[in-house]
Amino acid sequence: MGTMNDYWDSVNYFCALCKKELSDAFVSFIVTGSLSVGDIVPGWSDVDAFLVAKSGDASIDAKVKGLVDRVTEKYPFYSTDRGSMFCVMVATLDEVLGMKGEVSFLTQWDLKRHGAVACGADIKGDIPEPPLDKEWLDNNTDWMIDFLSREKDNSPFWKGRNAIGFIIAGARNAILKRGKYAKAKDEIERAFGQMFPGKVELVSRAMECRWRWGEIQEDGKLIEALYDDASLFLKWVRAME
Repeated sequence: MGTMNDYWDSVNYFCALCKKELSDAFVSFIVTGSLSVGDIVPGWSDVDAFLVAKSGDASIDAKVKGLVDRVTEKYPFYSTDRGSMFCVMVATLDEVLGMKGEVSFLTQWDLKRHGAVACGADIKGDIPEPPLDKEWLDNNTDWMIDFLSREKDNSPFWKGRNAIGFIIAGARNAILKRGKYAKAKDEIERAFGQMFPGKVELVSRAMECRWRWGEIQEDGKLIEALYDDASLFLKWVRAME
């Protein structure tokens, strides 16, 4: 399952590999997500991070994948039937600073506001804060709605993870559409409850299921109900002006 120390040990191990294998190619390795704000749930949480490269090169992507495989082999609690939960996105410095490629406005906000520089240069001060992009938020919500529709015949394990994760992500999108930023799970729940008290029960339930994942992941009835609720909730978020 792993502990908080195991999560950070795996990050440090990846950094050591980067310094050895990618010393001339990478600028910075920045951790985002739950680990960077201190609310991971061992057994549930993955590692979300950015490898900022000096320039774009397909060989770098292949090398990073190889390093992720080595981390996953050393820390097998990251291994799933759908790949590793040690997730590293590769982006060039130009993409990170210029909001290009897969780097969105929210990527820049997250990297700048709460990214934890694990190794390499601290570029957070150079990252701009672009304006809120509601069109991106709507497109992101549409993607989650479509994903749940496509994956409805999946295993309870993945249906549960997707439902919980998307409810929380949808709540964050709703908050962002109202112009407020929140990242840590308690911040999201609190801000959402203040803005949308009539909808917060589902968000609180998803938060609780996230914390109790080890207990509820085999509860098919609970997960099916949560999955259906997630789809309806995301459609509500999408309809918000």
